[in-house]
Amino acid sequence: MKQSNISPLCLCGSQVSGKGLLASLLNGHPDVLSFSFWHDFMASALCYLSAWKPPMLYHFDEKTEKMCDVRAALSCAGRWNHLEGFARQGYIPFTVSGDNIVKLPFKLDFYALDKALMDRLSTLEHLDAQSVFSEMHSVLGEHLMPEAPRPTWGVSMPQVDFFRFETLLQTYPQAKVVYIMRDTQEVLYAHCKREAFTRQMSIEDALEELTTIKPDWLRRMLKAKDVAARFANQHPDRFMTIKFTDLVCDTATVMPRLAAWIGIEDLPCLYKGTWNGVEIDKRLTGSVLDKSENTPAEFANMTSKDIADIKTKIEQAGTPSETAIVSQAARFEKMGWDYKKALEKTNAILPLLGIAGTFHENMYEGASQHWLALAAIVPEKVRRILEIGTFSGDTTAFLSALFPHAQIVTCDLPDDSQRYITSYGRQNPEKKRALEEQREKNLSAKNITFIQKNSFLLPQYISGTFDIIWMDGGHNYPDVAFDLCNSWHMLADDGILLCDDIFIPQPENTSKNHDSYNVFLPLIRDNIIDVNYMLKRLCVAPSPGLEGKMIAAVKKIPQSSI
Repeated sequence: MKQSNISPLCLCGSQVSGKGLLASLLNGHPDVLSFSFWHDFMASALCYLSAWKPPMLYHFDEKTEKMCDVRAALSCAGRWNHLEGFARQGYIPFTVSGDNIVKLPFKLDFYALDKALMDRLSTLEHLDAQSVFSEMHSVLGEHLMPEAPRPTWGVSMPQVDFFRFETLLQTYPQAKVVYIMRDTQEVLYAHCKREAFTRQMSIEDALEELTTIKPDWLRRMLKAKDVAARFANQHPDRFMTIKFTDLVCDTATVMPRLAAWIGIEDLPCLYKGTWNGVEIDKRLTGSVLDKSENTPAEFANMTSKDIADIKTKIEQAGTPSETAIVSQAARFEKMGWDYKKALEKTNAILPLLGIAGTFHENMYEGASQHWLALAAIVPEKVRRILEIGTFSGDTTAFLSALFPHAQIVTCDLPDDSQRYITSYGRQNPEKKRALEEQREKNLSAKNITFIQKNSFLLPQYISGTFDIIWMDGGHNYPDVAFDLCNSWHMLADDGILLCDDIFIPQPENTSKNHDSYNVFLPLIRDNIIDVNYMLKRLCVAPSPGLEGKMIAAVKKIPQSSI
């Protein structure tokens, strides 16, 4: 069977920026496979195949095991099951202008689609992200529009961080990215209008919640425009920006330019928001902007100074609140640690690492409260330290400066390991080389020993116990299980094991990875370990009822002799 060659046309932008609108305008073009429901649902089904989390398609040698990984990727967060649900109910809900939901007719034999996709993927020689994306869209097109010609582009809205455009382009070498720019005031209003409609609250309350509870999302959204503009200048053949107002008010100018850029014919279907050839809603062309007379005074009277004040408020959210500091200090106290002294010690170490100023969580990509936890440990008791998961070596260098007289052993996968190469964007040779050069610099101290082996094999290469173990390797099962097992046996009786990236299960959120937490549970129950949790970051406001990502501080409980 001839392999399809459908390239990703990635629509990016903040929420309520018009991605669904553009997808509906592209719907029906013979060279583009686009579905209006892609915005809210199908993109998440492909999240493991998009940029922010590298594809889990290289972990196994056997074709059948690779197929299991693909199915797991498509089932992420239950989004593949959403498609099954739509097929059963016979329609797709499509949100228009925040408070109007159109039910789009939808007929699909989901189970035939699922089988056809797995059968098609099993014929691929290489299960890379580009190939899987292409086959995924090819099978979807055959099932949803069997009479349509084979397209060259597949519209996607990958679940990427606002700043990961570079990795997106690296993951999909044939991709083009369209970023929709929308005025901040309009985004605030449209988002709050949608929140108010779906959650039965006032728009003003939604705005207050957005600026206080979700400042991190807003902060990234505000900065994303500058990042997108820079990428458009650096990669004009692969990255394009479109103004939202131009898209909805001057469609006749925008769509021919977009068609020429991606190399498709300028056809009449590009000027009406459609679903299978039927116009969805007249507001999707000509003017989709909310009428000014319906805009609450809170937004209608918003000036550039008001926007600037909101931006300032958001930036201030990058500083931990007093409440968050008090809460974290209490968690430290449970371990017998002094949070204030740990912060002072950390600040004293930073100049030795060439870092100006005081500690803050945005000073580099991997900075978090784990540095303060390490600094809280009494140095006189620390003779040997083990780090599982070296990455760039920033934490290794911090440990070396913090405990200059201790022996530090740090472990990571070999540079030629397939798992190593296909994670954190290291498929790109330049990024891989830059990370390894940074790591070499950070590991230059004489008290650091670097071991490049799978951490499962650690007992074969090192002996003796460690006073501190920093466990930041694989966070999925079974990696986290054998890392914890090895760490328990190598930890001194009075030692401290710190484990990164723990999510405590919450009923409201089932999409997080709880493998680390679940591995701890039976050991806690059987009185083998004692665990205290502390926040990994204080500057990210958690969702209601969710404490966010945690660091586990683990102590061994003495066991009676046999």
